[in-house]
Amino acid sequence: MNVGSIDLIPRTLFHGRGTVSCLPMNVYLSHNTALLFWRAWSAAAAIPLCVFHDLGVADASLFPATLFPTSEVLRNEAVLSRDVRTILEDALQSLAGADPVRPADAGSVASPDGSAASAAAVGGMLPQTTAVASALKEVVLSRGAAPLHIMVAKGHGTRNSSDLIRQRSVAAFPRQAFIKAAPGVFVCSPELVFVQMASSLTRGGLLAVGYELCGCYPLGEERVGALVRRPLSSPRRLTAFAARAKGLAGVKVARSAAKQVLAKSGSLMETEVSIIAFSLFSQGGLGLRTPLLNEPVALSDRARTATGLSRVVCDWLWAAERVVLEYDGHDAHSSPQQRAHDARKRDALRIDGFDLAVLTSSQFHHVNQCTELLRGVARSAGQRSPALKPEHLPRHLALREQVRKHHRAHFPSRFRRARS
Repeated sequence: MNVGSIDLIPRTLFHGRGTVSCLPMNVYLSHNTALLFWRAWSAAAAIPLCVFHDLGVADASLFPATLFPTSEVLRNEAVLSRDVRTILEDALQSLAGADPVRPADAGSVASPDGSAASAAAVGGMLPQTTAVASALKEVVLSRGAAPLHIMVAKGHGTRNSSDLIRQRSVAAFPRQAFIKAAPGVFVCSPELVFVQMASSLTRGGLLAVGYELCGCYPLGEERVGALVRRPLSSPRRLTAFAARAKGLAGVKVARSAAKQVLAKSGSLMETEVSIIAFSLFSQGGLGLRTPLLNEPVALSDRARTATGLSRVVCDWLWAAERVVLEYDGHDAHSSPQQRAHDARKRDALRIDGFDLAVLTSSQFHHVNQCTELLRGVARSAGQRSPALKPEHLPRHLALREQVRKHHRAHFPSRFRRARS
């Protein structure tokens, strides 16, 4: 059953001053609540790791906007807390009785090695009801810890409460601003969420959200796994949406930040390294020329013979200059098997003539060492880095702190152990 085809149940619509009419009401999850929903959905609708590695920059087949009905208009939005609660509970109940949507070949698509998988095939096998139900449960369970954020048209006089924050707007929203995830439940699209978060986050925090939306983080605590979270958007989509958005709070900041987001970050640490390395020099980054992240490279016959590998995936690749940067963190490289694979991977790259640099966890946390290593990579890639003046260091440290603070707040379990 396609959730977009389920008819809404008519209910009495309230606006805080009495009954208006009997119309189907909709909830529009927004801001922090929408971000929570999409995080849970991307985990529940996970994709094979190899599909993530093979994603192209223009491949949108996995994104929510291509999988669900969309709208750009707020229509019959629920305002009162009891109505919001009822709609969410009814949506969960309707999803519980529906069957997941899967094509006949779903088993081969989801195979652990991903050998038969493709982005289009995985996009088509989306377990709509299962993934949406999981995400809605996260939203409902969060109500005790934080208020829900919903969108309503400006003019509704109902006050905010401890469990419900009404984000009022009269703006004309761009196409695909709202995604219909379930009967009566719309969720602000990942692109709209990025714009919304711009008014409440630091620049480092907003960049971290952008990388998260356009990346595929591990499902669990470990970096290596057969499945990863599904990407929710792309830098191109973030940029295009922000350019079309008019009159929304934070949109100017979002437009600037979207241009600095890179696709396919595979972990929190890849995001942190990328933000400090490739963000604008004037805003605390090092301004390095942007590479491709988690990009597969086919190996030569010599490299295959020497290492037994047919291809490797580079953390950061400057393809034309044949320069590679790898991050060596504690968690992702702790097992003997992973260390052996990393050694063979680096041997293969050197055999094929790549200029390889490795940034360790301890180097990343040592600001001077990290900066010099990254600037050395930039020189290898043919870039002349601007001189580091004393006034740049405070901006750089602030950017680092903003990103790490955001990650600690939103991924607390990741930082309860030793530093990455």
